[in-house]
Amino acid sequence: MSPGMRGTPPRQAAQARSAPVFALVTLTLIGAALAAPWLAPQDPYDLANLLLDHARLSPLTRDEAGMLHLLGSDDQGRDVLSAILYGLRVSLGVASAGTTLALAAGLTAGLCAAWHGGRTDAMLMRLVDLQLSFPTILVALMLMAALGQGPDKVVIAIAVSQWAYYARTVRGSARVELQRDYIAAARGLALPTRRIVVRHLLPNCLAPVIVLATAQMAAAISLEATLSFLGLGVPVTRPSLGLLIANGAQYVFAGQYWMSLWPGVVLLATIVAIQQAGHWAGRKAAGGGASR
Repeated sequence: MSPGMRGTPPRQAAQARSAPVFALVTLTLIGAALAAPWLAPQDPYDLANLLLDHARLSPLTRDEAGMLHLLGSDDQGRDVLSAILYGLRVSLGVASAGTTLALAAGLTAGLCAAWHGGRTDAMLMRLVDLQLSFPTILVALMLMAALGQGPDKVVIAIAVSQWAYYARTVRGSARVELQRDYIAAARGLALPTRRIVVRHLLPNCLAPVIVLATAQMAAAISLEATLSFLGLGVPVTRPSLGLLIANGAQYVFAGQYWMSLWPGVVLLATIVAIQQAGHWAGRKAAGGGASR
């Protein structure tokens, strides 16, 4: 055991040792999604080249054109491996955009509530309480029913469903930091409010936000997959992992499990890897501490 892990509980030590592995898995999945056009043996979005004669081929089967389907093909004749790579790209892109938008809104609301206090704080926190009183999936379903289907609508649904978590976390951290001597010193020097908040307050509130952001990123991927599985997310012409699982679900009991199994495995691996890597990054940030 390394000197830095001495005195650390066994469970935390095991998590610390496995964290780089999860980080590597996360980076590998992100790299595979970004390089999908070069890694995928087929463009699953090119409907003109999809043949129903190649539909539901079992793994390690070659079609009539000689193409090897390592993970089989789905009911539309798409190569499952290619569909997973492109679907992962859609899932990560939509979830990242939604998480970023939610993070920006939550940071702004939380810092505003903590800095101004009083009625502003009470009003924003009551709005947060109202938001958190509804299940995330219910909020997302209501928004998708009102906005319609599409990746941009899913991004909005994710952002509206998640911003309150960031607002409450940032507000709690900021209220603690506002009692610190470095904030009093900055105010005593008559520094501009924007400089105090951005240069001093915000960096010292980021440690819990890092952990929350990665957890919410994983939750956003799961939420997008759920909406797509229900047919309310991305369009069928550009399926994400959730829609791939939904498309193959009807064939599972017919023995053609690969259409849902492999997208499900990749979805699960992505969620777990991002969560664990985020916890590790958050502990590192909290241990190092931000400069005051």
